[in-house]
Amino acid sequence: LRYARFHMGDGTTADGVRYLHPATTRLMRSPLVNGPLGAFRGIAWAVEKVSVPGVEGGGAARAEWIIGHGGATFGQQALFSVAPARRAAIAMLTNTNQAAQLQNAMTRWWREHALGVRNDPPRPRAYTAAEAARVRTWRHQRAARHPSLVHSPRRRAHRARPPLGSR
Repeated sequence: LRYARFHMGDGTTADGVRYLHPATTRLMRSPLVNGPLGAFRGIAWAVEKVSVPGVEGGGAARAEWIIGHGGATFGQQALFSVAPARRAAIAMLTNTNQAAQLQNAMTRWWREHALGVRNDPPRPRAYTAAEAARVRTWRHQRAARHPSLVHSPRRRAHRARPPLGSR
């Protein structure tokens, strides 16, 4: 976890060598671009603001940032999250394409036990009228371009197959 320690710091390695300017490390951990579900993107990091409860349930909650990066390739998945203010990190490497449930469970456990953050699943919100109109327009445009794609009752696109024996 030396890599995590480095990113919790100011750009100096464990042996005191300056590798990044402190302003660069702060910029990397800053929310620069809006991302999905209230998260943001920094430079090479997913950046998320979480509410941390006060000490032992007393005092006001405060906001802290969690940064992370994950990825996958054939047969492997990785997850890395750091809470710089808490000097806490989690890293997970798996030799499977099916690690998402494990990673989600371990991340929830880490956040709750190491950070005191309870992760409630995001609540869906209703479309605004303008968003609903865009979705309808997109569906009609897609159906016009790809008539062989139809939507099932579960709204999953699938190829329309000719009836058996029609060939």
